[in-house]
Amino acid sequence: MTDPADMEALVVREARAIRDKATTVRKAMAAIVVRVPSCGGELEVSVDAAGRTTDIQLTPKAMKLGERRLAQVLLETLARAQRRAQREAANAATPLTSDKRVADTMAKIRAVIDSDRKPAAERRRMTPEERDDDYFINQRWLGDWKR
Repeated sequence: MTDPADMEALVVREARAIRDKATTVRKAMAAIVVRVPSCGGELEVSVDAAGRTTDIQLTPKAMKLGERRLAQVLLETLARAQRRAQREAANAATPLTSDKRVADTMAKIRAVIDSDRKPAAERRRMTPEERDDDYFINQRWLGDWKR
C-alpha cells in the first residue's frame, strides 16, 4: 500500500507542475501582439491573443479609399490578424493543452458545457412558470414530477 505522505507529495508536485505550466502560458498569452498590414498598405491593425483589436493605424492611402472600401479593407485585415492571433495563442497554450491531465479535465468541462447548448433555432425564452419548474427540477425538489 502507498504511504499517504508519498501520495500527498505526489499530488503537490503534480499541482505545482500544472501551476507552473499555467503561469508560463499566461505570460506567453499576455505577450502576444499580432500586427498585420492590409494587402495594399492602407492600414495596419494590432490584436491581442484573444483577437481583440488593440490598435489601428491608417496611412494617407486609407483616406483615399472611401468609407465602404475602407471598412471592407479594415474587416479583412482584422480577420487575418485574428486568425494569426488564434494560431499563436494555440501554440502558446501547448504546454497545457498537450498535458493529458489538463486535456482530460478540459474535455470533461467542455462536454458539460456543450451538452446544455442547443442550436439557436431550438432555443426560446422560458415562461416564468417554466423557469420555476426548471429551477425546482434541477434542485431535485420535484424530481421527475414535470418530466
